[in-house]
Amino acid sequence: MKREQLIIAMDFDRNEDPTMDDFLIRCGHLPLHPEEAFFEVSSCISKGGVDLAICRQEASILAMREAKIPVIGVASEGEDLSADLVLCSFEALEEEDILRSYRRGMEIPDEIIRTRRLIIREMVPSDYPALLRLYRSLEAKEHMEAQKTGGAMEDFIEPLGGRRATEKLIQTYWDYLYPLCGMGGFLLIDREVKKRDGGRRDADKQERAEQERVVGRIDLKPTDRCGEGQAEVGYLIDASCRRRGYAKEALEGICQYAREKLRLRELVAHVHPDNLPSQRLLEKLNFVREERGPFGGENEGDHWHLSL
Repeated sequence: MKREQLIIAMDFDRNEDPTMDDFLIRCGHLPLHPEEAFFEVSSCISKGGVDLAICRQEASILAMREAKIPVIGVASEGEDLSADLVLCSFEALEEEDILRSYRRGMEIPDEIIRTRRLIIREMVPSDYPALLRLYRSLEAKEHMEAQKTGGAMEDFIEPLGGRRATEKLIQTYWDYLYPLCGMGGFLLIDREVKKRDGGRRDADKQERAEQERVVGRIDLKPTDRCGEGQAEVGYLIDASCRRRGYAKEALEGICQYAREKLRLRELVAHVHPDNLPSQRLLEKLNFVREERGPFGGENEGDHWHLSL
């Protein structure tokens, strides 16, 4: 995860845990306590400049959340706090908790892996317009007919719902799948366009979206068709970006991520029996075809497996 310097406000005195300051400073952050000149929670918020809060009091947490400042709560035994992340003690706090809580609160998606041309990153609810453009590009190419021979494992990627349904699905990834198991739906971003346009930390969500060129999506999920240590993979490539090797590059990257980061033992793919380009791609990546079965009504598919 990218190292970032954050201003971190706390609602307890420095002497309550003198090691906390040392820890935050070692991580490259700037701690701010109530004894500092302007800390009073409401004043601190109104003056701005606070990136994250670490709080013990529910009132402080609610004030920070109201101001849209990500907050980590440190709870006493049996206490229920409404923070973005709740820990039972200061000793449980790790640097990754700080950065992840900040990035989650600011809807800054994590990159899971980079390939030669692609950034594979998490989705955020504000990605809906980019997903809509992706699916419309496929519809414009008569996607429903072309999927049988069009060279993508689209037969088993869920269709795009409306804005509310899509944002709710992405929020599920954000709240559960990403933090708990490192899986979910991911976007494929053109690295060169991202590099040319910047990608500043202080850019708002709309600016960040405009700095990216989405060339597709790739999913890595534990589904009801998977056993222990398995995950299912599928992808979509923008109609204007096909036949450029993006699918192969993305699949190679996600296989590396599943093997090295998640320690999975096997990936599963399901492909329509007429989808010859995807079958050839899986063969190149050493997937092995197993058996055929119905998945979702009359949609038949071939099972493919890759041992990692």
